[in-house]
Amino acid sequence: MADAAPGFDKQVRLDEQTRDLILQDLPDLQVRIEVSNPQRAIKLLAQRDDICVGDRIYTPARQEFSVATQLPQAVVLGLRLYVRDTAARFPQILHKATTQGLSIVDLLTEQGAAFKLGIVEGRSYGGAVDQALRPFLTSDLLYRRAGTDMGAGVIAMLRSERIDALLEFPNIYQLYAGQSGQTTSQSFSLKETPAYNIGFILCSNSETGRYAAGVLSKRIAVLSQTSAYLQSHLNWFDVSLHAELTRYYDKVYGTTFSSQPSVSYAR
Repeated sequence: MADAAPGFDKQVRLDEQTRDLILQDLPDLQVRIEVSNPQRAIKLLAQRDDICVGDRIYTPARQEFSVATQLPQAVVLGLRLYVRDTAARFPQILHKATTQGLSIVDLLTEQGAAFKLGIVEGRSYGGAVDQALRPFLTSDLLYRRAGTDMGAGVIAMLRSERIDALLEFPNIYQLYAGQSGQTTSQSFSLKETPAYNIGFILCSNSETGRYAAGVLSKRIAVLSQTSAYLQSHLNWFDVSLHAELTRYYDKVYGTTFSSQPSVSYAR
C-alpha cells in the first residue's frame, strides 16, 4: 500500500490511523507500506498490478485503472477554502461568503486585488472543483506545490503569507496549521463542494488488486460498525464538530451512533 510522506515530523493522521486499524487483522492478505506522495502513488496505481492507495476520491479518471473498496476508508467534513485574514481580498471574500456564498470559479475570475491560491500538484479535490480549477492551471492565480510535504507545505505557505488562500479538509488543516507561522485564517464553504467527503482505498485493476479490494472491503464493513473506528475519525476534529461528523458517518456506514445517548464523565 502506498502512503504519503509529510515533510514535518511523522504524526499519526486520520488516514494512517484508520489504515492501521484495517490492516491489523488481515490473515488473507500480506501488505507492506511504501512511502510516496499523492501524485506518485496514483502513478504507481496505474503502472503496477499490486498497489493499493488509501483514502482517495474515486474519480472517473481513476476508474479507468483502479478498483475501489465497497465502503470508504474514511468520512471527513467537506473541503473548505482557507483565506488568511491579512490577504488583500479577505474583506471582499468575507462579504460575499456571508451574503451570496462562495464559488471557486467566481473567486478566480472576479476582478480585485492580487490573489494567489495554493493547491497540491496531482491531487484531486473532487470533480466539480477539479473542473473549476482546470482552466487556471497555468495561471498566475494558482501556485501548484509539488514535493513530499505536499498539503503540509501549502499550509505552511499560507501561514507564512506566501499565498493568500488554499483548499483543504478541516482535519488536515487542523493537524498542520499549528506547526507553521502565526498568520491566522478563516475557512469558508464553497458551492462546488459537498458537506462531507468519503475517501476509498483504491487498488490496481488486476486480479491481485481486485482480490485485495475485496478483502479490504470485508474488513471495513466489520470495523466501521465499531465505536473505535468512529473514534479514529473524531480524534481529528474539534469537539464542536463531532455531532455533525457522526451524523455523516452514520449515513455512510449505516450505523446509529448519532442516536445513542451520551454523557460527560467528570473525574
